[in-house]
Amino acid sequence: MSLVTIAEYQSVTGDTATASGTVQEFLDDAEQDLVEYLDRPLEHDTYTHRLRVYSEKRGLVSYAKATPVTDPGVYTSAGNALVGTSPSGGPFDLSDPAYADVTYTGGWTNATLPRCIRNDICWAAREAARGEAARVPAGATSVSLGDASVSYAAGGADPDDRWSRQTRRYRARRVAAP
Repeated sequence: MSLVTIAEYQSVTGDTATASGTVQEFLDDAEQDLVEYLDRPLEHDTYTHRLRVYSEKRGLVSYAKATPVTDPGVYTSAGNALVGTSPSGGPFDLSDPAYADVTYTGGWTNATLPRCIRNDICWAAREAARGEAARVPAGATSVSLGDASVSYAAGGADPDDRWSRQTRRYRARRVAAP
């Protein structure tokens, strides 16, 4: 079940003609595509992830994938950081990098989902419902059939141009080792 409701989809896109079952299917698909693109879960739930452990001034820290963190479990929460994690191999684990199996609760509900993400899921579902998703190659600025040419912007093709700049900010970033 998608975080975005059919009523929200209809409000954002103005599409009331597409059948509800079809819309729900495309909303679920669009949300799953976004989860893969952002490399993080969206839905509010309890997760157990194998996370890298970083040694910082405040102690051993792991960064949650599902944000915002609403219940850090046995750890101390400092934003998206879970302070007090210890390597799975024990406190004297010398592996570099060290990892910990961390259980916490995080993610968004329908009420807390950022508007940019909600809108992008709606428009991606709308494109899929109308069959527009496959008409033009991703990142193309112009397409012509005579002599079959495709033009891209100066930076090259974007692998997934369905997501807005605001939504792309939520993509999981890798933290560099100190």
